[in-house]
Amino acid sequence: MQLANPVSSKQSWKIEASGESKTGLSATNGADAFNASVYANDAATSAYHAMVRALDKASKRARRTPFHEFLSLLGGPDRRLMRLYTQNIDGLEVALPFLGINAPLARRGPWPPTIQLHGTLKHMYCQQCKEI
Repeated sequence: MQLANPVSSKQSWKIEASGESKTGLSATNGADAFNASVYANDAATSAYHAMVRALDKASKRARRTPFHEFLSLLGGPDRRLMRLYTQNIDGLEVALPFLGINAPLARRGPWPPTIQLHGTLKHMYCQQCKEI
């Protein structure tokens, strides 16, 4: 059984023993890699795009766990789960019955039962113009 989020942001940015990062980015944490500075030059942009492709591949390999099934049960018709906040970007939670999302979130409710704090690789948007 695989973990729901096989690539954590901290794990994916650590420098390998060989002195090279898995992605070619020298960032030591995910926050540094998800910064507008990745578009400062062609090398950084290329490394960033390679990292996003690697994250996308890893997230597509992710599989539901028994805990995901439990979340689905709690989010069912009787709504014992009022809201699910997730940091995962693999989209497994929102693929569950009763836990879907609307992207982008509306400014006013009603809001979906799941809020993706870090978004998802399925929907990326421009921070400047807000287009998906």
